[in-house]
Amino acid sequence: MPQDRYGRYNILRPLGQGGMAAVYLAEDPVLRRAVAVKVLRGDLGTQPDWVRRFHDEATAIARLGNPHVVQVFDFGREAAEDYLVMEFVEGISLSELLGAKGGRLDVLTAVAIACQAAEGLRAAHEAGIIHRDIKPDNLLIRRDGTVKIADFGIARIMEEVSRTMTGSVFGSPLFMAPEQIEGKNPSGAIDLFALAGVLFRCCTGRHPYEAEHAHAVMWRIVQEDAPRLAESMPGVLPELDTLVAAMHSRDPSGRPRAGEAARLLRQILVHAGVPDPLEAVASKLPDKVREIAPVAVAPAKKSIPMPPQPRHGFLTKHPRVVPLALSGIALISAAYLAGLAWDRMQLDTIPELSRVDDPALRRDSSSLPDGSPLPQEGASQVVGASRATAPSNAELSGVRVETPVASPSREPARQATESVSTTAASSASVASGIDVLVRDEAPEDKGAIKPRIALVNRTNARIDWIRLRWSLEFPATNVVAEAYYAPKCEARIEGQGTTGELVVTCSDLGLKPGQTWPGPDGMSLAVHTPEWKPWRNKEALGLDRKMRTRSDIRVEAR
Repeated sequence: MPQDRYGRYNILRPLGQGGMAAVYLAEDPVLRRAVAVKVLRGDLGTQPDWVRRFHDEATAIARLGNPHVVQVFDFGREAAEDYLVMEFVEGISLSELLGAKGGRLDVLTAVAIACQAAEGLRAAHEAGIIHRDIKPDNLLIRRDGTVKIADFGIARIMEEVSRTMTGSVFGSPLFMAPEQIEGKNPSGAIDLFALAGVLFRCCTGRHPYEAEHAHAVMWRIVQEDAPRLAESMPGVLPELDTLVAAMHSRDPSGRPRAGEAARLLRQILVHAGVPDPLEAVASKLPDKVREIAPVAVAPAKKSIPMPPQPRHGFLTKHPRVVPLALSGIALISAAYLAGLAWDRMQLDTIPELSRVDDPALRRDSSSLPDGSPLPQEGASQVVGASRATAPSNAELSGVRVETPVASPSREPARQATESVSTTAASSASVASGIDVLVRDEAPEDKGAIKPRIALVNRTNARIDWIRLRWSLEFPATNVVAEAYYAPKCEARIEGQGTTGELVVTCSDLGLKPGQTWPGPDGMSLAVHTPEWKPWRNKEALGLDRKMRTRSDIRVEAR
């Protein structure tokens, strides 16, 4: 039984089952779209370097971005099972289309399908990726006629695992190239050989190499030339017969490249009056496929409208607030008046001598009572501070003495410094209330650190911006940071040489008190060199697949 959830993806129903993987229709609750989750067999994760190969292939395919390749959105590991999150193609596979059409298609429809598949192969081969298992089951057709190649690049992992586990050759024997059967280093030419077999099958309704069992099929592929398309279909276009024969060449160097094959197939369509391969394919799809309703996803949660509040609702709800407030104001006013009365009483106790209008005590207002000049603006305040300690009799006798004025440039600066200090202290207080939980997506992967990071708001404030700084020792000087699933965040590397920091900055979070973001499973990052060099002392980080609070990650928050 599959799990109800892989990562953040909710499983809806199964789509298919194979020897090494099962595919499920799932829902992405964040982006609110249907996706396909391919769950690979659990025991594959125990194979040497399995996780690294799996992640490498998934990352490479995710970067292709070709419309004729099923896109990879995400990958991860849940309950000892590796899974891929892929584009869900609402349509039909080529195998299902052949079944619906009696086992064969008209020539132009077959050419239009092969033309689009060749375009996808061109993009992959230019990126150095080989499929290794092109067959009708792996060619998916969308409702609008777009052909997409599924399981791109994942076949290489399956091939290596198959050899490790059984010593056998992985692939579909009916479409395998001779060098693939012989175990030679493959190139993109094996995909062209397989595509020629698919095209032959669509046009004729049978496979170019047929025998009683798989070993006999593989023997024929290695020893015999493929039959010509014209032999089974007299009157077929000569250009198509020549192209299929070239793609079926037993010598890899004799096969055209994927881009050249796509150009020649498109040329055949144009000369036949079919300028758009998508329309040519869509017109041949069964009605039930073209009219299929899109997969429904759960509607976005709507905020519940609050009932209208009466005016002065707070005072209505708390009627005693006003009387209490008035009582408090009255008490404060009484205390203030009492203080004034006390000050006046203290002044009345000053000896009568201090009020004598003594000419000797009158001095010019430009000097202090002791005869010293008044301090000018911006001068030292030492004198003013000494005067403030105790008033003299002369000061109390009505002599006008100007109080030294403080420099206008110093007071605002002091206030600004206090404001900055208060803000910094507040930010530090908020940051200290953020828990950073980390687990390793692939602890056995020696070529990278793949942390899953979650943030827990333990404060009473809403957090909108967070920056994490994690000091690390790198395996080389060209380490890069990538964010596979880190909404609203960006990751980068700062530092010199082989020591530095992984810096993750997240904004517009709206992280409420007590909330975990972006969820219990955390955001997915990867830190590695472009060539995935082995990571020295990775074990010293103390990471495993269990979420744990890290105290060595510095947090800034506001």
